[in-house]
Amino acid sequence: MSKVCTNCFKYPFDIRGCGKARMGGFAVSLLFKSAVFSVLFAFFLGGLASLFSLSPSKSIIGADKVSDFSAASAPVVQSTQSQSGQKIDLPIIMYHFILNKKTGKYVLSTDCFENDLIFIKKNGYNPIFLSQLIDFCEGRGELPNKPIMLTFDDGSVTNYTNAFPLLVKYDIKAVMCVVGAWTENNYKPCGNLKPYPTPYMNFGQLENMTKSGLVEIQNHSFDLHKGGGRNGTKINGGESFEDYLAVLQGDLLKANDLLTKNVGVTPTAVAYPFGAYCKMSERALRQLGFKAALTCNERVNKIDKDFNLFNLGRFNRPSGISTEDFFAKFN
Repeated sequence: MSKVCTNCFKYPFDIRGCGKARMGGFAVSLLFKSAVFSVLFAFFLGGLASLFSLSPSKSIIGADKVSDFSAASAPVVQSTQSQSGQKIDLPIIMYHFILNKKTGKYVLSTDCFENDLIFIKKNGYNPIFLSQLIDFCEGRGELPNKPIMLTFDDGSVTNYTNAFPLLVKYDIKAVMCVVGAWTENNYKPCGNLKPYPTPYMNFGQLENMTKSGLVEIQNHSFDLHKGGGRNGTKINGGESFEDYLAVLQGDLLKANDLLTKNVGVTPTAVAYPFGAYCKMSERALRQLGFKAALTCNERVNKIDKDFNLFNLGRFNRPSGISTEDFFAKFN
């Protein structure tokens, strides 16, 4: 398309340019080549300088971007208690159902649960997985400052519909301890236990949560969370250890196999059903390959490398108490 010459403003524009354009073009060409040469030379000198003087942590993307990148990729700060050789305080919270309206002692409202998460963030707590704790006690990795663990027992579907979106919102980790039989029979009463006020999560929901990187799945038995001939994982009177081990093997490993097959995770810890266990429980769980167990004993865990992970205490989170009053139990 014809153009107007920007030097003499004549139309049409001669591709060779008018006299003014040619003279101007020659001058511009010289200036342009000189500028290009200067820029290239400056980059060359700058490259040599950076090669010999820049530290590995610096970047050509700018100081503000460097700090952003470093913060995103930096490892979690090691606990100051761990660095000084002190025992590390680890409170563990036990949640059950998260509903929009409170309907029972251990059924928490969504608003109350969100207040707990806000408190955790504002007060500098760092939620961890059980697997992180196991790694620390086995000499792999460190714990962050002010660690805390959030656990959910039973596998209520409200953990997925109401709790999980808030975990995502506040970027907080949690451990879901599910009952295999209730998960397998999703939305159906099972065992001898009176059905809870909500149905249970299915395998697809569990898988979605684990893929988020914010949820870890652990074992709450396959079908020992019911009334009847045995109290949770306790040994029965007169029962031999071999028979007791066979019962736990048939139940707990069945739950593990179910979760491995359908969710792609294999639990390494057990939450004792009803918090019921005995002196033989730890020995049995160790023989079955488990590395930790959660009790219902309310205490802050004092963690060091020699801590007994089969005796982890937890605080059962009730309704009817404010977030501040509940967390005051940890101090």
